[in-house]
Amino acid sequence: MTDAVPGASSLVSYILTGSRHDRTAYRALPAEQHAAYYGLVNTVFSVLVSHHFGGVFLKDDVDRLVRRVAERHPQYGGGVKRVLRSLVAGEDRRSELSVQQMRTAQHLVIRELAKMYPHVRTNAEQIVAEAATLTSLIEHPRPGAAVPPPEPAPRPEAVPQPGGEGPIDGDPEITKLGSELTELDRRYREMRSAMAESEFTGSDAEHLASVTLGFTGELRHLELRSGVERKGGRSVAEAVISAWNIAERERAAGGEEFNRRFGVTSAYDPAVLEPTSVEKLSDTGVCRVGVDRHGRLSEIVFLRNKLFEPAGRDGLAAEVAAAILSAQASAAPSSGGSQ
Repeated sequence: MTDAVPGASSLVSYILTGSRHDRTAYRALPAEQHAAYYGLVNTVFSVLVSHHFGGVFLKDDVDRLVRRVAERHPQYGGGVKRVLRSLVAGEDRRSELSVQQMRTAQHLVIRELAKMYPHVRTNAEQIVAEAATLTSLIEHPRPGAAVPPPEPAPRPEAVPQPGGEGPIDGDPEITKLGSELTELDRRYREMRSAMAESEFTGSDAEHLASVTLGFTGELRHLELRSGVERKGGRSVAEAVISAWNIAERERAAGGEEFNRRFGVTSAYDPAVLEPTSVEKLSDTGVCRVGVDRHGRLSEIVFLRNKLFEPAGRDGLAAEVAAAILSAQASAAPSSGGSQ
């Protein structure tokens, strides 16, 4: 990917591999580029933790994630705890961390959440690209653009008094920044809610199959309808792919509306299907599915004649859906995202 923000490609690679080299690559950037990279990491961190916690940061839930990350990286457990506990109201202790400690902790949380959610790895490049756009918009907003910011936004550092005894109460710059962060936080939550709630459904011309996709293109539901039992494997495959393509067109239109609403831009045209990148065999071997590098369905091949035995059309739909989801997850190493 092109680094809209310096170091973005290393962050993508770290999400996919967990490589320490990728995690620390930003340190080699010129000093004047560090702030932009920090903003990018903070945005990706905020997007993923908001997704994980659903925007509600309860202490028990936060501590559960703290323990999970700390078990894998005990030497960084203190920093991870401080960064994640900052999500809980009244417990922000990030000021005790150096900039490098904070970035290390945020990186580790990002990678752990990527391991927990396959679609994060599948769409790593797109997530980072959109985060770079958000970071750029926050720093250089377009006139009239609704800017979705990272969350939780870092608190402004205290401004020392002339005598060095502490912050100046009521400093107008801090008050202004606090108001701006509150508004950005509201818009960010609105954007994330819109993404989570977006669903795009398509059906083939004979209404034999129905496919529902989420905002990033992940398969949410596949249904084979009454009458499909009278069809052969090739017809069933054509029905599913036709339904998928219609759902993709709906998703493309929904993405354009989302871009207009929130002032962001998709990195590529989701309507352009690419060659098969990943193939997966279903659990019982009834079919083989293929997806392109963005996780979009490109082929289904049924490998036996008696498709609906013994589990019927619902069982077949569930098996095909599981194979597609597995293929989508495996597309992550070469993925460019899906919307």
